[in-house]
Amino acid sequence: TDWNESAARHLLQRIGFSASPNELARVLTDGPVRSVERYFAHMPAFPKPRLIAKLEADGPELYRGAANGSAQEKRLAQQVARERSREALFDLTIKWLQFASRPEFSPAEKWLLFLSDVWVVGIDKVKNAALIYQHQDYIRKFALGSAPNLAKLMSRSPAMIAYLDLQQNKPEAPNENFARELFELFTLGEGNYTENDIKEAARAFTGYRQRQGEFVFAQRQHDNGRKTVFGQSGNFTGDDVINLVFKQKAAGTFLPRQIVNFYLSDEPLPAEQIAALGAWWAGTGHDLRKLAVKFFTSRVFFDARYRGGYIKSPVQFYLGLLQDLKT
Repeated sequence: TDWNESAARHLLQRIGFSASPNELARVLTDGPVRSVERYFAHMPAFPKPRLIAKLEADGPELYRGAANGSAQEKRLAQQVARERSREALFDLTIKWLQFASRPEFSPAEKWLLFLSDVWVVGIDKVKNAALIYQHQDYIRKFALGSAPNLAKLMSRSPAMIAYLDLQQNKPEAPNENFARELFELFTLGEGNYTENDIKEAARAFTGYRQRQGEFVFAQRQHDNGRKTVFGQSGNFTGDDVINLVFKQKAAGTFLPRQIVNFYLSDEPLPAEQIAALGAWWAGTGHDLRKLAVKFFTSRVFFDARYRGGYIKSPVQFYLGLLQDLKT
């Protein structure tokens, strides 16, 4: 009895970017559960933009030129590589915005936008638009799958390796940037780990490298010693640490909080509601599709206080990337 045009419009505008007449009529007929399950049945395939494909093909030669030769030759090669990356980034931006604006793709692409806002990288540090596309494509692969598996793939993303300095993470001098962000910004939130957990976890991710856009595990650069994380000890690898992360209660509530903030309101839900949703989600094995369906068909999501108001824009994902085009 609560399902009406106002509720259907709210659903479309919040999980996607618009409420077209055709989609509105269809979801009114199908109802909320069937509609949400249809929208999150699978992630659509986003065709690789032409300039991204060309940058991938030419990239190794471009970046070799930027690393070799005289000082003047290096500067010229670096300038060419930057310009090619900017052009490819602009092509990626426009093509994705056009793709995401299609009503049938909007909910899945906004979900991708949301996850990309969690597992964030930036062109200012990565410096290669092809790696930005690849990172987005990695998220697409597990956007409706297992959150632990997504986290493991993110630790192997060449863009993430460049962005959070995993390339410099060595046994004799562990770099803590990725381990810190993994706990604080990606999976648990502040206050749910110790500084020692970060230090020990950083050792587990030693040896993670990328070469010309490919993940490489450098066994000789991996710390094989015993580590203690969240009170557990062992010869942990990076994947082992991620498995331990998702055994923490905070891993169940972190992403639901982010969903509320991104899709619904800057004001958090009551702690007991988030705790209940987090416990339920942990029981699914942290299944991202099940979480999406559960949340977007809940009474909380359709509560009258959240009707109307500010709707997140697809442009947000690329605002940071486009800043680089201005320079």
